[in-house]
Amino acid sequence: MIFGAFVLTISAACFPYASGGSTKLAGPYELLFRRVEHCADEGTKEFDYGTKLNKVGKYEYAYNGEVNIPDNTQMDLAMDATAYKKMQSGTWAKTYNHKFVNVCEEIQKYFPDSFQKYTEEYMKVENKCPVPGGLYKAENWTVYIQQLPMDQLEYGSYKVEAVVLRGAERLGCMEIYCDVEEKAS
Repeated sequence: MIFGAFVLTISAACFPYASGGSTKLAGPYELLFRRVEHCADEGTKEFDYGTKLNKVGKYEYAYNGEVNIPDNTQMDLAMDATAYKKMQSGTWAKTYNHKFVNVCEEIQKYFPDSFQKYTEEYMKVENKCPVPGGLYKAENWTVYIQQLPMDQLEYGSYKVEAVVLRGAERLGCMEIYCDVEEKAS
């Protein structure tokens, strides 16, 4: 489920470019993850996860660690995703913000194959929301990401801050760094 949140967050960050925002579309692309980090303000850490992703292929990553999901309460969990683009000066400029009202249902809706794989194969639970709360041990959970559900994106380096919320309370936070590069012919 956590990798679905990564993809959903990055997708949200890129929606303005796909939907005719003020920034010119750059063209066909490849999405390359660079790293995942904890935010400076992680909140209560009730929704906690590791940040170690090992690259096992050009677009495939393996996650090993623990994922703590709050007890059967995901139906009221939201995610606030803010995307920043790295500017030529080296500073980060906010490009987009989106709040996902129900993280579990949105991951299940937009990434049904990934959601099914994580719930049934990795977590050994039923393929539905809410996912039973608990501490899940991740051993080589794979995530395969080459392209988001849009044809063109602006090229550059991005940082997405994804904050998991219950109401206004921060339950966890991660920063995802990725590059959007021109697609190789």
